[in-house]
Amino acid sequence: MEREEVLACLLDLAREQGIAVRQQDALRRGERDLLPRSGLCRVRGEQWLVILDHDSLEDRIAAAAEGLSKVAGDVLDGRYLPPAVRRELGE
Repeated sequence: MEREEVLACLLDLAREQGIAVRQQDALRRGERDLLPRSGLCRVRGEQWLVILDHDSLEDRIAAAAEGLSKVAGDVLDGRYLPPAVRRELGE
């Protein structure tokens, strides 16, 4: 499974669990010194998984897996997931 497919699967799983997924480019002119990172946050009581384009693919995968594990880890334990995705959730 390609790494891009792993990320896509993790993001689909997050959406299925009711997590709002936001993918965006966080960089605007003059903001290069303040680089936010991808991750899970709460906005007005709703869980958001924010995935930023400037993060490396591996950082985006790690942020998605960590956020998903925090919110829906127990639900995913009994579900079939591709081995590459399961490895990311287990790390």
